[in-house]
Amino acid sequence: MKKRVFRKLLACGLGVLMMSAMSLSASAVSISDYNDVNGHWCYKNLERAVNEGILNGSDSKLTPDRPVTGAEMAVMLVRAQNLQFYTRGYTGTDEDAWYYRYAAIAAEAGFLPEDGSIAMNQYVTRQQVFKAFVDAYGFETSNINPSDYLDRFYDTGAMEGDYAVAAAKLVEMGVITGDEWSQLRPFGNITRAEFIKILYTLEDIQSSTEPAETEEPAEQAEPAETQQPAEQAGPAEATKPVEQAGNTDETAAQGTDGKADADSGSGNDADADGKSGADGTGETAPAESGDADPAEPAGNTEDGQADTDGSEDQTGNSGTDTSTGTQTGQLWDGSRVRYTLKNAVIKINVHPMTEGSPVDADVIVENVDTPVTCYAEWFYDNAVADGYTSSDKLITSGTTSTFHRKLIYTKDMALTHSLGFELSVSDPSTGETYHLFAQAPVTVINYKPSHYATSTGAKTVSYGVSCVYNGNYTTSYNIDYSTETKTNFVNGNGYGSKTGYLLWANLHTQKVNVFTGSKGNWSLVKTMRIGSGAPGTSTPTGVTYITRKESAGWTTSKYTVKPVMRFYPGTGYAFHSVLFYPNSTKIKDGRVGFPISHGCLRMLPADIQWLYNNVPVNTTVVIY
Repeated sequence: MKKRVFRKLLACGLGVLMMSAMSLSASAVSISDYNDVNGHWCYKNLERAVNEGILNGSDSKLTPDRPVTGAEMAVMLVRAQNLQFYTRGYTGTDEDAWYYRYAAIAAEAGFLPEDGSIAMNQYVTRQQVFKAFVDAYGFETSNINPSDYLDRFYDTGAMEGDYAVAAAKLVEMGVITGDEWSQLRPFGNITRAEFIKILYTLEDIQSSTEPAETEEPAEQAEPAETQQPAEQAGPAEATKPVEQAGNTDETAAQGTDGKADADSGSGNDADADGKSGADGTGETAPAESGDADPAEPAGNTEDGQADTDGSEDQTGNSGTDTSTGTQTGQLWDGSRVRYTLKNAVIKINVHPMTEGSPVDADVIVENVDTPVTCYAEWFYDNAVADGYTSSDKLITSGTTSTFHRKLIYTKDMALTHSLGFELSVSDPSTGETYHLFAQAPVTVINYKPSHYATSTGAKTVSYGVSCVYNGNYTTSYNIDYSTETKTNFVNGNGYGSKTGYLLWANLHTQKVNVFTGSKGNWSLVKTMRIGSGAPGTSTPTGVTYITRKESAGWTTSKYTVKPVMRFYPGTGYAFHSVLFYPNSTKIKDGRVGFPISHGCLRMLPADIQWLYNNVPVNTTVVIY
């Protein structure tokens, strides 16, 4: 078996690696946040994994008895070893997938197969896990004869090659012992608890600083549940499938580690996230379909003039960065740059949050032996935080960057998110790009329910109207209310507007209705389809207004949307077009009619252009 690069790390003991993982990401999450682990046979190890940021859950569930997916396996091993370096994506993975970077790092490290044969969204077998552990930690197996260790088990006769060798090695080490029926179940699934048990048994054996857990044999656990994995960036409530452009094995809600279950990165893109921009206005493009919509930074006024102190690292050329700009005369030695980035370490510190607080964090880069100019960018829920990128950031040991995002708090908002930071540099001599990526969980502290009971103002009268989507998450969903019902709703609720227009975006029908007139006397003039925020990144209900209009729209490296009409002051929520390919009008993802975005309201090109041309700033927008 090939020796892995981790062998040199093992000389220091796995305990050191675990401490490195802890220093990577500060998290306020604790085992007490989950209501499905009390009395669990693996409670102590689950608690360690949560405390060290290796395992996360969602919606107060850690789901310890759910089978592990390929993505979760990669995430947990990468986190446990504090690995951050990669050069290319894992075969068969979509760049927008929440696990993309973790899978790439795992493949770079050598414990995911180069051919992509381990599918990220499918449950892994126990023998695949055994091999991944042996490969990840570089255990010497040249002297292992599988039959010496596996013949004692009734179900290992069909194991072959490296799988048999890996299982035998773990048996030799005392890491796996089989169940009470003398079975290893190599072709069955492994639960999250069992995986964590093996991880910490390895650490205890290798470090020799504390005995292996004895609460249960490593391979004894409750029967694996059959529920589907919840390791997507979207929250667990995204139970219905959502159409995706291209990749159909993910939901439109993806994004924590956000779901951050072991793992996702959570999942949960927050459109109302206070992303600040680099276009001179404090606002830039959001991210859609894997890139969360941006929002204005805290303190931004409606004319785009920021009243913050400029401390955010928005462009790589300001804020608290200790070194920015292009390094002149940099000697380009591709192998040297690769070595430098591979040995560097990114450490993210998420500041503790309180009720209603923004997300604040800082990052420091350490162990940089040769200064290198990189492309640097922050990620929120696996999507690029527009305005927090720099194309020429000079990285040395001690280089820092800060992040700030204002959130819109709602009663049912997602509470689990992720924050990432990546450095990238291309070698012009080979065309290869080197990446260093780290991620930390973000746990939002919402207001108590009483806050919303007393601060939401007059209650909306439904008039037979619903704001809950219950369709099939495809473009075929196309229902509507009668004109009479619509006018009764807006007039009966007494909505007013500073202009002669009123907009009502209904989340149940996925349509925006345009009215003209005045308070109590509105008439419906046009109805158009929209695509609202997907589960976990839903568009908040409420009454707001059009804050600004941007004809050029937003452009990222992945798409363009235009024009844009913002609403909800101080955020990045907006009406905008479907996704075009960057700097073009060729449609990349033209779907509307169901919840698909990260909070904004997508519209067909002709519809958003009509809205932009006819509806002025300060027009009231009702979202219900």
